[in-house]
Amino acid sequence: MKQGIMRANLALMLWTSILCRCPSVSLVKIEIKTSMLHDTVTLTCNKFCSGPRTWNYNDDPVTPCEADRCKEGNGFENRVRLSNESFQGNYSLDLIIILVEFNDQGSYVGTCDGQHFDFKLEVLVPITVNTSTGDNVTLPCYAATSKSEGCYVLWEKKGEPVLKLEDGVLTHGPTLKNRVSVSQDGCEKGDLSLRIAGVLPSDQGLYLCQYSKTRDTDQFRGAPNSARLNVQRANDNGETCSWGWYVVLVLIIVGLGILNVWKREFPSWCPCNARDRPPDGFSPVGPRDDSPTVAVECTDNDPASGPGETDRELSLSEMDTNWRAPVPWTK
Repeated sequence: MKQGIMRANLALMLWTSILCRCPSVSLVKIEIKTSMLHDTVTLTCNKFCSGPRTWNYNDDPVTPCEADRCKEGNGFENRVRLSNESFQGNYSLDLIIILVEFNDQGSYVGTCDGQHFDFKLEVLVPITVNTSTGDNVTLPCYAATSKSEGCYVLWEKKGEPVLKLEDGVLTHGPTLKNRVSVSQDGCEKGDLSLRIAGVLPSDQGLYLCQYSKTRDTDQFRGAPNSARLNVQRANDNGETCSWGWYVVLVLIIVGLGILNVWKREFPSWCPCNARDRPPDGFSPVGPRDDSPTVAVECTDNDPASGPGETDRELSLSEMDTNWRAPVPWTK
């Protein structure tokens, strides 16, 4: 009896020793952040620190600090800074990265006051796809999927699902509804491209492509990992309208209208009328029938004049008919 009790106690002590030696496992929540290439991104922790603030990128320091002074880590020179936001004397842990480079993607850990905040940064380099309203368009995306197992595909726009393919079942998001599709056969061949039918102006924007074996496994970006869709309006003939030319035409018409009103209402300010405008206080009158004959006295002062060439009066009618006297101005 005593031996049985001793064996039971020994077994209990052994299990207790094993449990005490096992390291504690903590579930760390990793927040995924995305940024466009050359954009600015902020890793937000919602944490105000009373002590030192540190950040590491793939175990390398991003903001190494000595005493109260911090500097940028290798590869982050002049591109990172800690937030200046403060609350009750404590400063925010948020990290700001400007001019994001492609090699900035990876794991980031922010630490202060004994707390850790984990992030995964993904850098997007979208391709541009141009289309017109009413057209059908394909946004390309490819990945190394399994040929035998099913694949999980998710297309997103502005953080909302556009389409999900899981176990051969398509689920549409609320925005494009039944106008988008992904081929199940194409997924098995590595083609995750999104097809949009009857493009609308509201379809314009940035689309993200990601995939995995199942919904619960790690998700990865396809290649290209994103696509920016530009939608142009088309006229009734299906031709793309250039709205820029319409704007220019409208501006020209409005400008001519303003110039015409200005010329009519403020003629004294219009330089185009300066040469035709009569003097102030004068009004033109035409020639009258009772105008007297203009006599011009011509005196021959030339001593070489021959006999018979005497002075005489010339009437206006005898002058060159091509010459016309200027219209007089009467006050």
